[in-house]
Amino acid sequence: MEVMYKTLLYVFINSFVFGIILAVVTYVFMSFSSHCKARLRYNVLVLFLFVFVVAVLFFGMNHISNPYQTIHHQVILPILSHNEGNYNPKAIQVSESFLFFKTLYLKIYDFALEITLVWGLIFCYKMIKLFLGIHKIKSLIFKNKIELNDDWNNKILQYCNKIGIKTNVKVYLSSAISSPAVFGFFKPIVLIPIQLTTGLSSDQLEAVIYHELVHIKRYDSIINLVQNLLEVIFFFNLPLLWLSNLIRIEREKCCDDAVLKITDNKKDYISALYFCAEMTVGKQELALGFANNNEILLDRVERIILNGQNSVNKIKTPTFHSFAIFLFALLIGYIYQLKLHNVFNILPDTSINEIAKTPVDNDYIILTGITSDTLSEKEGEKIVSVLNKMISQMSHEKLISNDAQKLSFLLDNNQLIINGELQSNEIFNRYQSKYIKKSDWRICYNYKIKK
Repeated sequence: MEVMYKTLLYVFINSFVFGIILAVVTYVFMSFSSHCKARLRYNVLVLFLFVFVVAVLFFGMNHISNPYQTIHHQVILPILSHNEGNYNPKAIQVSESFLFFKTLYLKIYDFALEITLVWGLIFCYKMIKLFLGIHKIKSLIFKNKIELNDDWNNKILQYCNKIGIKTNVKVYLSSAISSPAVFGFFKPIVLIPIQLTTGLSSDQLEAVIYHELVHIKRYDSIINLVQNLLEVIFFFNLPLLWLSNLIRIEREKCCDDAVLKITDNKKDYISALYFCAEMTVGKQELALGFANNNEILLDRVERIILNGQNSVNKIKTPTFHSFAIFLFALLIGYIYQLKLHNVFNILPDTSINEIAKTPVDNDYIILTGITSDTLSEKEGEKIVSVLNKMISQMSHEKLISNDAQKLSFLLDNNQLIINGELQSNEIFNRYQSKYIKKSDWRICYNYKIKK
């Protein structure tokens, strides 16, 4: 059970950091692709979304395979020999500088159960809301729908053939919706507000139907369902939510381009957009609406007038900068945490370690130093002295020979192992009480462990 909720927390933290990196890449891409077609931008954004999914799965599998190592990256401060002159104070200073981020990262896991419980409550609420939305869609499909006459059905069949849709798509009128939309995921249908039959001309209504049919042709309903599921699971992940919103915007632009390519009638299409936007009340998250987001309507119209010129959504500069600084600080903290693991989990370049790299010991590493999650600079400065005192005491008690090259030991809060032999409780208690200052300390000397 503990592994499960710590795995969830590990995935959430890493997904947020990866989302920040992906958001930066996305922003750069959108900034430099203003002259590219909406279809290209949309495909790249969807690719980014699936990269996020793959990364999340990787984080989860990586933690499950090694739950301790992925969370508690121990700080290993290597000592080259018994000589205190070889002590490297720079390494200790780096450890102290990054210790805050390391400690903060590890402290979060002390509240892993509480955090995942809160997430679970919000997740359940959003899943219930999602299922209620799906049920509402079914209600809209099976209730208040009006069959079109034979003339319109024949026209729609021609539209489908012109677009390249091979299946028979049903189009109905409905009094229960305020904006045209595609409903359903695997067998989608198109619902048109009955008010449009009197408020739009024949050419404008044709453009509206084309727009919804293009959504079906592109299988946009499936991608939209994936987006909604990800937004429910990662509701806290602001970079992911921003990416998902960009995908929805570019999806509508793709359909705009496809319709204009078929009809070549900007005036009627823009008029239809404005008319539908004026009628729109509320928003169907699980439906693909023609103009159900008035916030981006002006951007779509401007783009149509400017012949497909794209732009990055306008963001209030102070808000964006504040949010960017916050995300940057989190990213730096995460990178430092990784740097702790990569910098301090290295072996001193000695002949002993050369032995560890031979084929016989290929699956092992040899550690010398003190490992701890909260090792301060002052404590780190005494490592060589501690090791020398321990070796001197072991030699005095005749627990080891005079040949230090053959010596290895491990002392933690539970055991003392010298040259591969577990020592008695009496010996262990003497060393543990004298040298183990914190419960998470582990003092190693030439101690071989499996990778």
